[in-house]
Amino acid sequence: MKLLATATGPSLQSEIDDDFGHSAYFVVFDTETQSYEAHVNKAGESSVGSGLMAAEQIVSLNPDV
Repeated sequence: MKLLATATGPSLQSEIDDDFGHSAYFVVFDTETQSYEAHVNKAGESSVGSGLMAAEQIVSLNPDV
């Protein structure tokens, strides 16, 4: 299962970012392989529509949760 979380940095030790649209990273953790990937939030610096752009990016990452 792939779990996605917003994060302030690119590692598993990074804090959860509470601002979805402007979070710095999306971290995807795979529970089956115990591996993870960090993705820069392309919408993070956007002033308008960042939530929608972030959601579109997340859909492309295809997490389960």
